[in-house]
Amino acid sequence: MAAETSRLIVDIPDKQLLDWLKSRNRIPRKWNIALKNLRGRIKSVLKDYLPEELREKYPSSDNIYYFEVQDILNFVRCRQEVTGKDWLGRPKDKRLRAWEEIAENYEKDNLLLAETAQRMTQLTSFEIPQNRRDMSKQEALNSTLTKRQGDLRKKLEDATKDCKNFFEAFDMDPTLDVDLQLFQLKRKLPSIFREIVSVLQAKSFTSILKYHDTFLTNLMPNREMEDLSSLRICISSDIEKLYPENFANSDDSSASDAVQVLGKGQENIGTGSQPVELESFIDWGEFGTVQNHEQLLNDWNVEESDKETTVLESVEERNFKCSLMNDGFRKSVEADLLELKSFLEQRIKDSDEAVGNPQFMLFSQEMERPEDFLLDIESRIENLKEMLKQVNDTSDLFRGPVISRILLLRISRRYEERLKRSLQEKLQRIEKIKSLMNTCEQQKADSAKLFSEAEYNYQKNMEMLHKLKKLIEVRLDSQFPESEIRIILDANNVYH
Repeated sequence: MAAETSRLIVDIPDKQLLDWLKSRNRIPRKWNIALKNLRGRIKSVLKDYLPEELREKYPSSDNIYYFEVQDILNFVRCRQEVTGKDWLGRPKDKRLRAWEEIAENYEKDNLLLAETAQRMTQLTSFEIPQNRRDMSKQEALNSTLTKRQGDLRKKLEDATKDCKNFFEAFDMDPTLDVDLQLFQLKRKLPSIFREIVSVLQAKSFTSILKYHDTFLTNLMPNREMEDLSSLRICISSDIEKLYPENFANSDDSSASDAVQVLGKGQENIGTGSQPVELESFIDWGEFGTVQNHEQLLNDWNVEESDKETTVLESVEERNFKCSLMNDGFRKSVEADLLELKSFLEQRIKDSDEAVGNPQFMLFSQEMERPEDFLLDIESRIENLKEMLKQVNDTSDLFRGPVISRILLLRISRRYEERLKRSLQEKLQRIEKIKSLMNTCEQQKADSAKLFSEAEYNYQKNMEMLHKLKKLIEVRLDSQFPESEIRIILDANNVYH
């Protein structure tokens, strides 16, 4: 034990190992030439004397070194074809004799130490650092691809949402023929107009207008009454003027039927009630979005040639200023509805606050039958709420640019073609994003495979490095019994 502790510790950096061996005459000065000749001998023996069972494992001599020679030699010894030795003491089996000679040459002049030191230098300076670089490269690529996948996933969500909104805005089913649905959509405008007119001219809605006028006139005489003229003058004659074929066609049995119930028939307009399974689109910005109907109308007016610009101008020439076909008149009707809605909401709020006021409660108790009085007040509040519901339902008919879109479809062939082209680009964009996502996924799979290969080679080279390190330390310890030889590996090149 005392002898072991008194041994001199000698640390040798792996890059200086060959020089250290040469300086102490452990290997020949022309060791590289001797090692080259030995490798030539291995190549020759490999061709003639390698067992068939090992051909697949060792296809060439490039990766056959000392440990591989020992492996082949052990295999040949276990399966030697001829036993015994000749008069010189050599094995009679030529294959065994050839591989034993190679193993002896490794021991001769310490070529084993030279090859081991050379391989360690090659592993620590080139192969292992390259394995680490390959692993880092694939890790960085995988991180980039993961981020790109997230960006593409977000773009796909936005794209599918836009495309879904496109179909819902026109109440279309993405699984059905677009041309047929656009044609059917254009035929819905007369029924929408008839519904609006029938609602505004119905007795129930007239009573709402009358209540509005009476309240402002009797209870607030000093306030100027709001002019809801657009609601009062809305007429249905424009339907017949713009769509004479609907009245000439006997198949259209609903052409003259007024809508009797407020809120019915809204399934013909607005957004669809069924969820759209299609995913939306990232707009390229070339055509704009269909939601900006005013811009589309302006673009259409600018782009149409003098020969084609007729319908919108003819609408003005026919004095349709009080027509639902007139965009300004539709907006004024919608503004009147909003004013009426605000008026009713304020009346309901005032009534609710009055019922909860202590002075009002005291006043009601002074009545002969206070319970009837309170019941009458509550009934009026319910009537006001019913009126508000009717106004809200009517406002829904004007919500969004539905009517404007259908009008543009009716009067502009170019607008319809633009919609189809825009839709086609949206769908193509979705397919392009999906294709990019598939490519990205394939690249990630390829990167993961390359990373696994680099990691496997790194682990294999590290195992071989430590095996070589142990071999050379044991051999040097036997040659320098008074010293403890330790090979110091370059941590910057070898370890993570």
